[in-house]
Amino acid sequence: MKTGYHQAQFDTQKPELEKELIFSRTDATNPFKDFNYIYVPYCTGDVHGGDAANVMVAGKPRNFHGYKNLDLYLDRILKTWPTAGNVVLSGFSAGGFGAAYNYDHVAKRFGSTKVTLIDDSGPPMAKDFVAPCLQKFLFDLWGLKNTVPQGCADCAPADGVFMEPLVKYITTTYQDRYLTLLSGTEDATIASFWAFGNDNCANLMSTPTDYAGSLYAAGLADLRDRIAGADPNFYTYYVDGTDPGQDKTRHVWTDDPVGVSSHGVLLLDWLKQVVNNDPMLVSIPPKMPTP
Repeated sequence: MKTGYHQAQFDTQKPELEKELIFSRTDATNPFKDFNYIYVPYCTGDVHGGDAANVMVAGKPRNFHGYKNLDLYLDRILKTWPTAGNVVLSGFSAGGFGAAYNYDHVAKRFGSTKVTLIDDSGPPMAKDFVAPCLQKFLFDLWGLKNTVPQGCADCAPADGVFMEPLVKYITTTYQDRYLTLLSGTEDATIASFWAFGNDNCANLMSTPTDYAGSLYAAGLADLRDRIAGADPNFYTYYVDGTDPGQDKTRHVWTDDPVGVSSHGVLLLDWLKQVVNNDPMLVSIPPKMPTP
């Protein structure tokens, strides 16, 4: 009996995927309508970044091979499109984290071809916002020591705090690429995950206390303005509830971008600028000056 993800599973999901605007071949508002699409299913539970076998979780052995799976995809993709001219690496939620985490991995495989990053709702924040104990737990559980960029000397520290060093490595190494992040400023879904780090991970295996929306918003601002602020091509689109009808606690945006706006800028218009590497692109709302 076959296990894992195969053609049959994809065939059942395809009709729903095709309803999403970003997969439309006819809608002129879709920035990706003329692209080829590669769908990478999420079946490893490690934000596409792990490399660890027979890890015991809740008394059962688990395998985390998201990084190796992506490498196999890249083997096939590069054989199919050896001269791709415009490459966008994107995902939402766990896929957003996966796109950001694997950016160096993918960019190196494509060589001189510039890869654009669109990370939807997967913000790697600093230790003041994602507790060191939670970062270390994930780092060790998924075997990330085996998959962090080889050129990043700070990405595998003893305390396991890897998110900020990884962001700094990517943004400083790839200043000629467009690197972008979308998020609601109080994303309730990711905040619920960050909550497991509360109280020094005291409730890591149970129900944690709440994670404040204001703290999440501060983490996003810190990521934009301090961690990646020096990178001229790192852009963010944050929905903070300024525009009427926009929910700042919403999780993921590219699955249904129609009508999404922030500070008077439509998300679809902003994404079109990203895809076209528009030199007039700015963060929404704008980056704050570094003190």
